[in-house]
Amino acid sequence: MKIYVLMKQDYDGNNTICVSEDINKIRTSICEDFDQDEDYPVLEVWNDGEMIYGSTGSDVLKMIASEINKL
Repeated sequence: MKIYVLMKQDYDGNNTICVSEDINKIRTSICEDFDQDEDYPVLEVWNDGEMIYGSTGSDVLKMIASEINKL
């Protein structure tokens, strides 16, 4: 099972924003919960308990678009 973990990086480290099997929930969360001037997105993709992909910054949006296009 593939799980997406979206986090927000700030001065205090990473804060988890959303954990979901649904990439559209991740997409919605990044649109609602991020201030592009202050927050830095971090996205991890886990499959059966193993992290298979990680991305940060603007590459997170590219990764989300890529996952949506696979649907």
